[in-house]
Amino acid sequence: MKKAFTLIETVFCISIIAILLSIGIVSIKRIDEYKAKKKFEFTATMLLKDLRYAKGQAASSNDIHILFNKNGYDIYSVINCKSKYLKRVNFDKEIYIDSKESTIPTNGKITFTNAGTVKPYGCSITVKDKKNSATIAIKPVIFSISYKKDK
Repeated sequence: MKKAFTLIETVFCISIIAILLSIGIVSIKRIDEYKAKKKFEFTATMLLKDLRYAKGQAASSNDIHILFNKNGYDIYSVINCKSKYLKRVNFDKEIYIDSKESTIPTNGKITFTNAGTVKPYGCSITVKDKKNSATIAIKPVIFSISYKKDK
């Protein structure tokens, strides 16, 4: 009796290995999609919390300014003609602020005043990545900041 593999045994082993590899590749892709979604949700939630923080800081001290760019934002106040940066946030390379859907002024600046108002008079900020979108609305009438997941 020979101690070698037959062609059928070899094909059977190769097909089992191929099935296991394909399952692994699909699982890795799903894990990457899940991580990207969680990273996006974290970024949108962090922006929402930072806006609420800026609103609270402005009520208890000087005006707080938020300067948006495509890949992040800066939170700062101006004291004696000098900018004091409170926080700088840079998004991951896949996450960005959509200037077409956002109603931020063209200079990218929102100001929370210590009088309890917001300049400009209300706006929305839309954050996106390849598959997700979220809009944060700043409403001056009741001075609320709300968050809506678009997808």
